[in-house]
Amino acid sequence: MFDDKVSLLLFALQKAFQAAPNRLMTTTVYTALLAASVFFSSLFHFYE
Repeated sequence: MFDDKVSLLLFALQKAFQAAPNRLMTTTVYTALLAASVFFSSLFHFYE
């Protein structure tokens, strides 16, 4: 169930960036996405 929600969120983010990459990709957004990806990566490694 958690994996489905994460997959759906990533799909939605991907579509949003495809629609308007220059407007959405500000420094703040980039930093937040980078932090979230590192967090989720470490979270997934914790459960393995």
